[in-house]
Amino acid sequence: MIESQDILFSLFDVQDTGIGYALGYYSLTKGKLLKEFANGKRIGSRQPINIESEELVAFSKRKIIHNQITSSPVEIIKEAPSSYYFAECDEFPMSEYMKSIFDFAEEMRLQNSPDCVIDSYWILSGISQEQETNANHLIYKQYLLSGRNSYSEDGLLDVFTNSWFRFRVLTDGKAERDRASKEKRAAHISSKLSNPDYSLLNDIATDITLKARNGELMEVVGRDDEIQKVEIALTRRDKNNVVLLGDGGVGKSAIVDGISMRISRDEVLSLKGKKILQFNLNDLYAALNSYTSEGINRFIEEMKREKDIILFVDEIHMLGRAKSLTDLFKPLMARGDFRIIGATTPSEWNTYVSGDTAFVRRFEKVIVEEPSIEDTVKIVETIAPAYENFHHVNFEQDTIELAVRLAKKYLKGEKLPDSAFTIIDNAGALVRIEAKQEVTLIRDYQNEVNELKEELEKAQAIEYNEEAIEEIRERLENKLGEFLGARNNLTVSKYELKISKADIKKAVEQKAGVEVKEQDMKVGKEAEGQELLRLSNLKNTLAEKVIGQSDATNSIAEAVIRSKTGFRNPKRPIGVFLFLGTSGVGKTETAKILSEELTGSVEDLIRLDMSEYQQEHEVSKLIGAPPGYAGFGRGGVLTNAVKRNPKAVVLLDEIEKAHPKVYDLMLQVFDDGILTDAMGQKVDFTNTIIILTSNLGLNAIKKDKKVGFSRIETQEQSEQTIREQTMEAVQNFFRPELLNRIDEIVTFKPFTEESILQITKLLLEKK
Repeated sequence: MIESQDILFSLFDVQDTGIGYALGYYSLTKGKLLKEFANGKRIGSRQPINIESEELVAFSKRKIIHNQITSSPVEIIKEAPSSYYFAECDEFPMSEYMKSIFDFAEEMRLQNSPDCVIDSYWILSGISQEQETNANHLIYKQYLLSGRNSYSEDGLLDVFTNSWFRFRVLTDGKAERDRASKEKRAAHISSKLSNPDYSLLNDIATDITLKARNGELMEVVGRDDEIQKVEIALTRRDKNNVVLLGDGGVGKSAIVDGISMRISRDEVLSLKGKKILQFNLNDLYAALNSYTSEGINRFIEEMKREKDIILFVDEIHMLGRAKSLTDLFKPLMARGDFRIIGATTPSEWNTYVSGDTAFVRRFEKVIVEEPSIEDTVKIVETIAPAYENFHHVNFEQDTIELAVRLAKKYLKGEKLPDSAFTIIDNAGALVRIEAKQEVTLIRDYQNEVNELKEELEKAQAIEYNEEAIEEIRERLENKLGEFLGARNNLTVSKYELKISKADIKKAVEQKAGVEVKEQDMKVGKEAEGQELLRLSNLKNTLAEKVIGQSDATNSIAEAVIRSKTGFRNPKRPIGVFLFLGTSGVGKTETAKILSEELTGSVEDLIRLDMSEYQQEHEVSKLIGAPPGYAGFGRGGVLTNAVKRNPKAVVLLDEIEKAHPKVYDLMLQVFDDGILTDAMGQKVDFTNTIIILTSNLGLNAIKKDKKVGFSRIETQEQSEQTIREQTMEAVQNFFRPELLNRIDEIVTFKPFTEESILQITKLLLEKK
């Protein structure tokens, strides 16, 4: 009998198939699936995985099921036989599941491409429908093991969908068609380059100002300062090229869109009539194919001739890899023959471009910082109607602010506002999927485009039919413009489906892969009230969790409350503390508790062991390797951590063991709240709490006896004496300018017998 896994394995042996491309996207190979099948557990029938506990939330249940599937062998059953056979193989019947899979594939063929045979992708889609098949179980386990995919009750249904086939063009024979198309394109390029009326710029570049004029661009909110700086640079006589430097997702391309809109509305008189063309180096090479040299010369000649063009080069660091091209650009840029707006990240600019000082000198740098939470809320609120109209949903009150705050806290590797847009887009998609509603805008557009593509294929089959082909291509371009205009529509409309805070939470959990804490679900005045309540209880909370150190915890709590309520220099960190005391008295534990209370998680604590930075050359690890050294461009351990979590508690453990140059770095942080990394990026420390710990004065307290957990200290030595002796040791060791910038020096006293009994009781209760 031919079962579902048999057809799956056999399809791997055929090259250039849709099923091969789809599975390959998730790194699912025949070898992996065969090994999984060989290690599978043969059983009579499968039992569903049920988690009966009512105490667990749905997220936790899914995680348990996910772990159970990925850690257990796949259960293999003998599929029930049917009375149907393949025409080419009438010796063995197919299973009932195989019959259902092929029935589904045939229906999909009739609906999508009735003139063709069954595409292999529809067989994969059929396997996704039949969740009890061996093939489905084999694929799903490997799918969960690849990347950061999470368990879903729908299994593969949401993975290999109809849209995959349409938008990724996962049809059989795609590679062969692409090869033939490439050869045809090469001949076409050769013909075009020999035509004196041909414009390479129009062929490879996108006119952003035309898009702005046609209403195809999303409205740009804020960024007035950055836009003005770019306008000034472009209007200058000399050095009229500009590069936008900022992390991915902060809105560099949006700034160019904003300038294009102003030009299209004639709001910038000095740039009136100018066109911004978006250009990509890969597009240039793809368009030229093997005619690179002739094409680049043609490109440069056009740029010299067209004085009204401003070239926007996204990912401009790619030019750093094309040395021959930048060498051609430099003299032209120096003479002002054409203007360029570039965009890239600071790390990529430093890695690939900064070494070419002659090229770098031609650019005015404009730093694009991540917007604040408040500014991002305004941006997202303005653009939100476009997402509402796309998904046919409405965002309930406070959901947008919640999305921004959760995106900032939980999507550590991403930047605002892009991360916030990702959350509201995902929330809209989730609600629409749960309501089983299709995006009619995409469906209607795709149907019309498919019809035009069929027309284009028929027209291309006729020789000397260039006029008809161009007319159809123009209609395709117009159709895309209409779609983008409708997609970016900011008209506020009312819809039945609503996006709630719970939907935002679900979208964040699915994206970040962690559970959102209930305390993070509050926004506005409710969040402010919770913050004030947490601060007012901070003294009691620290006293409850840090046993036997009431003086220390009171000092810390009072200093934090003063800073958090505005009684501090806003250009400095919230607080800088030096914790003194012997090992085991609770210095590090206090830092962890402080992190948990102020940021909501111990995981957010940035802890560095300063014994790892005793040598001078090791200090660079904190801010990143300098130019010319291995590791340049990757950033530093400390600076990268604070970039990811700018509101963290930073713990520098055993600070006295660090090299003196570390203290020089810390002076900059303590004074200005800023630390400049090796790439020239300024990292903001003004929202951090910095804690230094030290064992200085240990020998002065007691030379021959251990203290802390290991020993109950006698009362002969007063706390005042301990404080005086440790302070004397600190003042002898650290420079005055460093000590003067520490907000509070806190001495942790040795434990009494009563304190140790309390700690023991707490630990036993936790067990």
